[in-house]
Amino acid sequence: MPLAQTSTKDNAILLLVTRDPSHPLAKHALRYAQALLELSNRDSTANDDTAHILKVFFYADGARTANGFNWQTADQLDITNGWQRLAERYNLALPVCVSTALARGISDTDNARRHKLKARLENHDLHDSSHEDGEKDDANKAVSSPSSNIKVHDSQQCGRLELSNLAARFSLVGLGELATLLSDAERVIQF
Repeated sequence: MPLAQTSTKDNAILLLVTRDPSHPLAKHALRYAQALLELSNRDSTANDDTAHILKVFFYADGARTANGFNWQTADQLDITNGWQRLAERYNLALPVCVSTALARGISDTDNARRHKLKARLENHDLHDSSHEDGEKDDANKAVSSPSSNIKVHDSQQCGRLELSNLAARFSLVGLGELATLLSDAERVIQF
């Protein structure tokens, strides 16, 4: 009598996105994820056992997808926004390797402080932050954009700003997270 096979895998499919958002494979990764999530969502209403769980991890040049400063012309697919919509609709986590993100100039506020990342402003004198109407800016006031997590902190009023340009719904994580995702995945597909 054969033993019943048990699997520690949870039928998860891991998409490892390693291409820059301008690369055609980055678009394929997004479209693949959309199709899989739509199919899984449709199948799960009929039979919960057939639903695949999609996991995503952004690594290497794929980390650029999480840049909140990404801008795309109207005739091009906005990869960052596409992933954000999927994350919202399907409660999908969007983890990004913190090391590869930082190496590509993408940071959240915590990492900007931890690594003392600053951006220089050219032709701006923050020593005198008066407006023409006589109001003064608060030196430690954070400015945020509702469409992303872009925050600017003028921490020292000396022409240097701490930046967070990590797009909304993306999170910076260590490679331990990737190891866990790889361990739990039934299949890994790299784009």
